[in-house]
Amino acid sequence: MAYVWIPPSFTIALTADGIFRLTLFWTLAAMMIFLTAFVHVVLDRLAAAEAGAKTVAFEMKHRVQNNLALVQAIVRQTFQNSDTLSEAQILLTDRLAALGRAHDAEFRREEHQAAELGPQSVGAFRRSAVRRCGFIIYHHPARLRLVPHAPDP
Repeated sequence: MAYVWIPPSFTIALTADGIFRLTLFWTLAAMMIFLTAFVHVVLDRLAAAEAGAKTVAFEMKHRVQNNLALVQAIVRQTFQNSDTLSEAQILLTDRLAALGRAHDAEFRREEHQAAELGPQSVGAFRRSAVRRCGFIIYHHPARLRLVPHAPDP
């Protein structure tokens, strides 16, 4: 005896209520997909921003350490080369002020702007040292003007 399978016949009758429910289902499914994609994009951007913030924090830590080492060297050199405490205080104040002006000049160089340093700083910079830092020097008796330029080959 042989068995033969006969598939049942299906009829699909969509009523107005069925069409509404089907449309509602697909609309909600599409909204969930778009919402999920939006959340993924936001999370990716947040992760990239966090990585950038970590890089900036590491760079700031590195710069602060460099500045503290530089200040320590300036203090040591000032006190070793001074005869009196009042002379050391004046020299240290002038040197730290010059360091602050040099940092301002470096910031302006990074922003591609010219920087001017006062007469106290003119003696602190030599042409070769400043040229290696990426500046062209224009001398004036009372001030030093630093203009960014492309490094020499």
